[in-house]
Amino acid sequence: MRDKASRILLCAVLLIGLLAALVLCAFRSVLELKNNRVSVLMTAEAATMLDALPEQVQLFDGVLFWEGSVLLVEDQNQYSYVPDESINALVEQSVLGTGADSLSCVRCFHLTEEYAARYNTLGYPGAEEIENMLYRAVTDRNIRVIWLEPMVDAQSGQTVTNGEIYAEMLESLSARIARHGLVLDTQASLFPAYAPNILLLLLTAFGAVAVGVLLLRAAFSLPEKWIVPLLIIGCAASGAALLLMRETAILLLSFASSVIFPCLAFRYAEKRMETAQSGTLGKALCACACALCASFLIALAGGFFVGAVQSSTEWLLAVRNFRGVKLASVLPLLFAVYLVLRRLCTPRELWRGKRYILIFAAAVVAAAAVIFLLRTGDGILSVSTIEQRMRNALERQLLVRPRSKEFLAAWPCFGLAFALCARGVRRWACPFAILSAIGFSSVVNTFCHSRAPIWLSTLRGIYGLLPGLALALVLTALFHKAQAHKNR
Repeated sequence: MRDKASRILLCAVLLIGLLAALVLCAFRSVLELKNNRVSVLMTAEAATMLDALPEQVQLFDGVLFWEGSVLLVEDQNQYSYVPDESINALVEQSVLGTGADSLSCVRCFHLTEEYAARYNTLGYPGAEEIENMLYRAVTDRNIRVIWLEPMVDAQSGQTVTNGEIYAEMLESLSARIARHGLVLDTQASLFPAYAPNILLLLLTAFGAVAVGVLLLRAAFSLPEKWIVPLLIIGCAASGAALLLMRETAILLLSFASSVIFPCLAFRYAEKRMETAQSGTLGKALCACACALCASFLIALAGGFFVGAVQSSTEWLLAVRNFRGVKLASVLPLLFAVYLVLRRLCTPRELWRGKRYILIFAAAVVAAAAVIFLLRTGDGILSVSTIEQRMRNALERQLLVRPRSKEFLAAWPCFGLAFALCARGVRRWACPFAILSAIGFSSVVNTFCHSRAPIWLSTLRGIYGLLPGLALALVLTALFHKAQAHKNR
């Protein structure tokens, strides 16, 4: 009876925390949807290089102040704003809403010399790649001021002086961002000074603690008697941290959520794989789809927790940023390796079979992990021209581009692992099961980029799930048919 009560308490705290996170995400979404006007600027000196100034462009003097606002200009890594000691105090006042005459802040993308030289690149004959950069800056990163510089032809090295080319690019950009409810305007939208309600933050933190305890119980056989004590200790510690050192607590809470939820999602997925049974094709497809969708929803809930705690103006303006993207990506992958080798197919079982299976599994997982890490965050592995053009094409057709590692890798691997487990071939399922964990990390990590609107991150995950699920079901069906043909 006591064990049942502790489980009920754990679930209640978790659900209350999820509800609080959803409320905070709703408040944040309102701020983001109202922040819908984008301005385009150019210095007078740069404008003299054009034969005509496009009507969408306004002149300014090139300092980091415009229309009574501080311009937070992205740095070369596109993660924060250019540091300037003369305005740091004003930024702090503006974001926190302190000071009687505090200014507002607005995020600005500067088309630097490097970016301006992407005219006539990637096989595009004109400014399309520069337009793509501006589109991503505005829609993905809360940029509301575009600081243009004269474009340079990447092939000839000549400055593009035709004002009509700039006007056409901005007209095309205006049409594309209109799908997001954004407009080019003479006055950029400004975020008000906002901090999430402390009570809702506390409830969200308690919910994250409950998820952590649930993960310990599900993955490491935590005794029932430890549930309530750990829950109380975790809630007390997180509550004290939020009250005494809020920003540090938010960083830790964001990171913890970005690790715990993908791990819990994979634990649920692994459990479904472990109990998967062979049956008719229809039952196999239904079981695979239900398992993947349920696991995805667990990971998506983690994204909402991250988005909820990172909902203050400081995070929306990228004055504060998530830290530990690579670590948050690799820890769930390591957890997946541990869980698969502990529960799905032990090393002894692998070693009893054909040795090359173990070597193959290790090689596949290691190679995928290396590629995954090199392409995560500020990855050093660059994107090929063909892949970049494919990404651009997806962005033109969809509101947001899904992550290729989700719909082309993780979710199809999930389908293969599920089908192999259902047929009792767990040795071969191991590498595919482990690789599917990449998808759960990716879903949550999308929300770690606090500059991206909540609805956009949610839609990105759904866009990744739908084609990925379709591929997973196709692979499941093909495997099922192949096995049926083999058994004849």
